[in-house]
Amino acid sequence: ADRLADTIAALPAFDIEEPSRMGIREEMAREGRRRVIEALAEYMHAIAAATPVLLLIRNAQHMDPSSRAFFRDLLGLVQRLPMLVVASVTEQGESPDQHAPPRGPPLVPHQPLLAIDEHIDLEPLPERAVVCLVREMLGAPVERGLMAWIGQHAVGNPFVAGELVHLLARCKAIVLRAAEWHLVPARLPAGLRPGEVATVVRALIATLPPHVQRA
Repeated sequence: ADRLADTIAALPAFDIEEPSRMGIREEMAREGRRRVIEALAEYMHAIAAATPVLLLIRNAQHMDPSSRAFFRDLLGLVQRLPMLVVASVTEQGESPDQHAPPRGPPLVPHQPLLAIDEHIDLEPLPERAVVCLVREMLGAPVERGLMAWIGQHAVGNPFVAGELVHLLARCKAIVLRAAEWHLVPARLPAGLRPGEVATVVRALIATLPPHVQRA
């Protein structure tokens, strides 16, 4: 982990406003990319020596071609490890942020984004599964009103459900009363849209200190 952190910290900073640095930008970027991939692979090898590894790539349909190549090269160095790689992909038009333009070329249905062996189509989680997920995250039973609100906004998406729980906790919109979690509607942030994780992320960012938001 220390080597990985040192490698990332040592990467060159590029300033497009400074033409004198542009000539070597491409060469340095390639070298920096190679060093980060090798450091990440070494880190994963160290972890996998003690325990299996899960690598989760969320909303992979938004990856640009450079990022896809990065993960392909990384997976090529760790393919023999006891490791499960999961890339979650949302159909175009059902994206968690339907107002954001795609960052890469549209995905061809059933064509793997990465060198992953199996394509699995997932249906929305049933209500009982969302209840189990939320209870596991909160560590206590959840009252019906709170569960109904999360279910309405998560629309069966486990990632949205998880971010909603984090948001409610950050906004103190849930309280533990009589060993059960309850919703505090007056503290709910405005602007949340069912099924759209981007609105949840924006609300989470709004809870950060101003100087962090500006960064």
